Amino acid sequence: MKLKLIIVIVLILTISFQLYRPPRSSLEEIAFLDGFPVYRYQVNATTASKVNREVKRYCDKTGLDVSEKEGWNAQHLSNAFYGQEDNDLPTLIKEMSIPMTQLCKKHCLSSKNVSIMIDSKNDYWVNVYNPDHHQGAHTHINEGDKTPFYCFTYFSKYVHGLDAPLRFHPFTDAAITPDIQQGDILIFPPTLHHSVDRQKGTGPRITVSGNIYHENI
Repeated sequence: MKLKLIIVIVLILTISFQLYRPPRSSLEEIAFLDGFPVYRYQVNATTASKVNREVKRYCDKTGLDVSEKEGWNAQHLSNAFYGQEDNDLPTLIKEMSIPMTQLCKKHCLSSKNVSIMIDSKNDYWVNVYNPDHHQGAHTHINEGDKTPFYCFTYFSKYVHGLDAPLRFHPFTDAAITPDIQQGDILIFPPTLHHSVDRQKGTGPRITVSGNIYHENI
């Protein structure tokens, strides 16, 4: 009798765990720089684990190259040089729809016209920072390209306090370092200068960065 009861309890707990979905995060404003807000969105652990597996497969599929070959003010590995026609990060893209919808609501814009695609290609890429890698201050404004609505960075593998932090460089203030944990998505304006310190941890520090577009912007 006791064994049957234990089996029933285990089954109930197993089914409950499978049906449970951690609550979605809300877009949190963590700074206001150069006239625009900077937001943080926290991905729950279950979703983040799935995203991170897709990130690994994505890197294995596309390969990574040294950024300095492309003239970047940086030294790290990235696949930003290849147009991404396939959706290789479906879980992240699905999760991104939540903060993007919230972002549109905050700016009184329709969420039907927001995406991370430009010219039928996904505008996201993976950056890998091994020891001593870094990235100089830059914006996401490129001559001749459509200006993004906002930019984002998802912290796929990141140890707070050990891995190189991302810093913002507003015009009127000293550098600002947002409080970021692994699994966070940082959303910020494309005109805001930002950089990554030299990686001192054993690494790798892995992020997915990209641009958000709105048809009416």
